[in-house]
Amino acid sequence: MHRKVKAGFTLIELLIVVAIIAILAAIAIPNFLEAQVRSKVSRCKTDIRTIAVAWEAYRVDWNCYPLDQDNDIRSTTQYGLKQVTTPVSYLTSVPVDPFFTNWGLAADDDRFAPYYEIASEQVTVTGFDCFCIQGLGPDRDDDFSSNDSWPNGGNVRPYDPTNGTISDGDIYRLGGNYRDGQWNVWGIPYQQWGSIGN
Repeated sequence: MHRKVKAGFTLIELLIVVAIIAILAAIAIPNFLEAQVRSKVSRCKTDIRTIAVAWEAYRVDWNCYPLDQDNDIRSTTQYGLKQVTTPVSYLTSVPVDPFFTNWGLAADDDRFAPYYEIASEQVTVTGFDCFCIQGLGPDRDDDFSSNDSWPNGGNVRPYDPTNGTISDGDIYRLGGNYRDGQWNVWGIPYQQWGSIGN
C-alpha cells in the first residue's frame, strides 16, 4: 500500500511570504501615517475657516470682532469663542485643534493649545481692525516667536507641507485689516509677504 504524503509549505517558502508581507507593510505604513497628517491639516484649515466666518458674521452684527481667544476655553479675559456661541450661535460648536494631544499640561501652557488661539485687534486710531486664527500644525508646537503682541510685533512660522508633511510651523488664517500691522513672517512684514492661509 502506498502512503499519502501531505503537501505543505517549506520553511523557505514561509520566510519568503513573511518577507514580502514585511516589505509591503514598510511601504504602506508611512503612506498611511502621512495621509493621517494631511487629513488633520485639512480639518484644521476647515475649522479655522469656519471660525473666520463666525468672526466676520459677528463683526457685521456688532461692528467689531470678538475678543481674543486664549488656548484655555475657561479664560476669564480672552473668551472670544464664547461670544460667538452665546447668546447668538455664530458657531454651533467649539472646534478643538486636531494636533493637540497632551491634555495633561496646564491649561495656560502655550506649547499645546486644546483650542485654536485667536487674536483680535480693534485699534481704530492706528487703523487695525483684524484677527488671526492659529492652529498648532503637525509639529504640535506653538511656533510663534518673539512676543504675542499682534499685529504690532512678533514673528510667525507658517506651516508649509513642501518642507515635509510633518514640518515646523503653525497653520494661520488672517482676516480684516491685518496688513496695517507690523506682524512678521520669518522677519518679513506681511505687507511684503502677502496672505497666509486665506
